Formats: sequence, structure tokens, C-alpha cells
Amino acid sequence: MSGKRHAFDMEMLTVASLFRMRVVELPIQVHQSVLFSVRGIIRMLVDMAGIVYRAQTGLLRVISDER
Repeated sequence: MSGKRHAFDMEMLTVASLFRMRVVELPIQVHQSVLFSVRGIIRMLVDMAGIVYRAQTGLLRVISDER
């Protein structure tokens, strides 16, 4: 996994789906006291675009096949 810190969970779920792992949804409660900054949102979008690119070009698949 090569994702930055902003979209780590998305990349982890993408890799799990490549390994055909089962993902279970659980309810949680989140209490967020800090608002997101515009810079943080942009970084997250860039990280997500990188994950989508690596998944569509097969780069994530190559990494998962090596293990």
C-alpha cells in the first residue's frame, strides 16, 4: 500500500477487495471537534485519484499478486 495518510482507509478497502476479502460494516459513533481544511480536502482528493489510477492501471493488482 502506498497511500498517503489522507485516504489510507480507501486504499486498504481497495486492496482488500483485490484479495477478495470480506468486508463487514459496523456502526460507530464519531465525535469530530475539528473541521476539515480546504487543503486537507484537496490532499484527500489527490490521494483518492492516485488510488483509483493505480487500481485501474493494475499497479495495485501487481503489488497484491507479488505477496
